Amino acid sequence: MRQLYLLQSLNIVIEDILDVRQKPENSRKPPKGPSDIVEVLDTKSSLDDHVDLLNTEPIVLAHDVNFWFFSRPELIPDERGRALPARTDRHISATVFDAVHFGVKTVAVWDYTFRLVNLLHESPRNSTRVLVLYELSTVCRMEYSRAQATFRRAVSVGLGGSRWIQRMSTTKKDGSVRTSVKQNIDVLLRTDPQLYYMLQLCQDRTTHTQAALWIQKLEDLHRAHPLEKDKLAQHELDTLSDLAVAVTFIQSLSSLVKLPSMGQKRQGQGFGAECSLLADRISQLRAGIDLGDFAIPIDNLLQPGRAASALTKLSEYFIEKLGADINSLYKDLVKPHVAKMQQQQIRDSQTDYVTPYIPISPETSTEQKKDKRKTATGPPIEVPSLESTDTVGTSSEHLVAKPDAFEVKYDTFAVFSLLLSRPSATRGSISWHAFTSAMADLGFSIIPKFGSIYTFVPPHSVAVQKRLTLHRPRQSNLEQFHLLSYSRRLKTVYGWGSSTFVRL
Repeated sequence: MRQLYLLQSLNIVIEDILDVRQKPENSRKPPKGPSDIVEVLDTKSSLDDHVDLLNTEPIVLAHDVNFWFFSRPELIPDERGRALPARTDRHISATVFDAVHFGVKTVAVWDYTFRLVNLLHESPRNSTRVLVLYELSTVCRMEYSRAQATFRRAVSVGLGGSRWIQRMSTTKKDGSVRTSVKQNIDVLLRTDPQLYYMLQLCQDRTTHTQAALWIQKLEDLHRAHPLEKDKLAQHELDTLSDLAVAVTFIQSLSSLVKLPSMGQKRQGQGFGAECSLLADRISQLRAGIDLGDFAIPIDNLLQPGRAASALTKLSEYFIEKLGADINSLYKDLVKPHVAKMQQQQIRDSQTDYVTPYIPISPETSTEQKKDKRKTATGPPIEVPSLESTDTVGTSSEHLVAKPDAFEVKYDTFAVFSLLLSRPSATRGSISWHAFTSAMADLGFSIIPKFGSIYTFVPPHSVAVQKRLTLHRPRQSNLEQFHLLSYSRRLKTVYGWGSSTFVRL
């Protein structure tokens, strides 16, 4: 009996040690207040960088195509256990199409969201504010649905979730395959609580408010049992983090302003309706593109010139069928809606206006009352100006001025030298611990958030006072895809390059 108690005590001690090990040395709790809304600008910048890397780095394109190809809903058994033919190369061209299309579309939605937040900040009490709130409610619903669908797609091909998600015989309005979670998942609450929480997040009926609770339960589970998190695949961690970003943004926004019910549809052709129509129109073309000479098998994209040729042919295909490149199509979709509200804003400034009543759902009202009590004494919203923000452009347009050089020790110099100065083809690898230690050596505070997301807060000595949000790799090693992503984010946010760091 004493040995049993001793073993139980040792297990508790080991779990505590693992919990501490997961926290960076220079970590601290995130500050209270509406900073989450300001940080959403970093999300858009990160998406800009990703789309730019998608178009310039074959490793990133192959990474995304692999996810879209091996997570196709067609591979999931239906209600009767029947599965379609196994993975065949004929679907690769369509998955390249999807990887590019949905990457650009997501950037456009977030760009429009940022512009709406900026307009909301500039429109205190007028009809423009009402229009902005309706549009914000629409894009929040769109982004939550997208992030949830992508997460369900990742879970459906995981080791655990593949048995609990099924393909439906009915299809969606756009003709795509519909999937759903099986009904008898309650048995997992005791046997596999992590999978149970994840499947709850996959449910169509789960609202963003409920999703926040399930994400918190997952965080609590990972804090108490860190090894559970190691069971997740990288694509599950990344898509969970993306879902958490969307949910956190909606929750933060809802705590500061009264959003119309997310289930309430506004009359007229708003951005959401037109964006869905454009996406459906583009998706109908996916079966007509043949990129077999460049992308079959997928690893061919890594050969010199293959990825660029595939993207060039895809761009020419869009121009032939739609009259414009896909980036221009979504960019032109955002501009008129922003211009319309800016014109309304000018008219409002010239006349007095009484803000009409905006109906909200009982659930939203209750949550807002709770959040108001928490944030009543908080600071006002501060949203950075987005006048210079491009809709779906390359991140190179947003590079900051060249910073002063940092004098750093050898280990820190080696990390940033490998990360920033070498061509992608010859890069090695960097451990997560080495990277966080190098950032801490510069004075950055490291804030663990949710899933695989960490936020780096710069010290006052860094000229650019912007937070940086990054995904931690599952194996705690930065290689290929993550090296490129980290390098681009550091260059975009802080303007760092090969000459920024000098060895002491």
